[in-house]
Amino acid sequence: MVLPKYRITAANTCPWLYRGPDCSYTGVPKADEFGNALTIGTDRGAYNSATTYALHDYVYTVVNGIRKYYVSQKNSHTGALTDPQSWTHDACSKQIQNGCRLRFPSATPMPTGAFPGTMRLPKVA
Repeated sequence: MVLPKYRITAANTCPWLYRGPDCSYTGVPKADEFGNALTIGTDRGAYNSATTYALHDYVYTVVNGIRKYYVSQKNSHTGALTDPQSWTHDACSKQIQNGCRLRFPSATPMPTGAFPGTMRLPKVA
């Protein structure tokens, strides 16, 4: 067996599964996958396709034992969770400032799987 000469890490990117066993965040929805803050309203619990939701209500579904949250972007609708015009998925940007720090503002040490000390290397010609 030959091991690689260098260990490869992804700069400023967290490999942890959001709301999974490594990322301990269990709070309210905070942002979309790009780090854009979400405006949240009422916690409506588990998603029900027969329920009408108001603007900024948030719901969850459970996938592989992990809660996935969605925030309503329309007033009085029953749109499918897969409709981006109706729902925004609460997701982590996988970056420290608009991912981890947004969810754990005063945690020391901050729970993160990111590699903040790494940097991108320039392409060698």
